[in-house]
Amino acid sequence: MLVLSRKENSKIVLPELGITIEVLKIKGATVKIGVDAPRSVRVVRQELLDQTEKQRSNKVAKLKRHDLIQEPKQLATNQRKKRTAAKACPKTQPESVWQSQLPA
Repeated sequence: MLVLSRKENSKIVLPELGITIEVLKIKGATVKIGVDAPRSVRVVRQELLDQTEKQRSNKVAKLKRHDLIQEPKQLATNQRKKRTAAKACPKTQPESVWQSQLPA
């Protein structure tokens, strides 16, 4: 990691990426930073990125728990529905079968 000390109103430039980072204001322990970047570059605060990742992992955990909590009878019904849907899909049947079902 490159560590730089900057004073107020000084800039750091990443010319190949078209990004400029500027120290706008220093007040006590707080530093205001401005980031000028192309629209194609996402700029996100670390805590928002962490929060998004935590929400994703919670959703995955809930989905897994939901599958485990299902009654065995319900689980079997869901599996049957999936198999029935797969059988109804023409791509899983031989070509001659589903082509014969096409309107003339």
